[in-house]
Amino acid sequence: MSASINIREGRPDDAGYLVRSLQNISEAERSALSLPPPSDFSSPLRAWVDKALATPAALVLVAEVDGEAAGMLMGEAEWLPNPMSLWQKRAVIQAVWVEPEHRRQGIAKRLVATFEEALAPYNIPYCDMAYAPGNEAAQRFWERLGFRAAEIHGRKLYVAEGDSPEDAARGS
Repeated sequence: MSASINIREGRPDDAGYLVRSLQNISEAERSALSLPPPSDFSSPLRAWVDKALATPAALVLVAEVDGEAAGMLMGEAEWLPNPMSLWQKRAVIQAVWVEPEHRRQGIAKRLVATFEEALAPYNIPYCDMAYAPGNEAAQRFWERLGFRAAEIHGRKLYVAEGDSPEDAARGS
């Protein structure tokens, strides 16, 4: 018997699950060039989740398998005054997470499709998203959905090797 998968809008009572999912993404994509999270990382994540849940232009989706949270997507529509482009609005997928035991069941694909369907009435011309360099599984997933590399962001750290993140934050 196959599992029942339901995609629904996020609710305030999903905040704990959403924060844990964002922490999981952060841990999974951490690299030598990642910015170090603060010691109380859950507080700013919780503030972001609460803001997204309350913002009309944001869409938070939760995937449930047999009534239990199995994945999430956070995204939003943005109106960007930009004199350098005819396109003044875009969608942004900020985070997608599927629990490891529920992967390869089409849940992430359904989350993205639901997000895109919700945006369709607004005639938004494009959607941006990002994933960590070297995350080949993410690259293959996004390419299968039609996303292509549009920009490359670089980072140069001005922190001495061996400095702790706390020392670097203080400028020591």
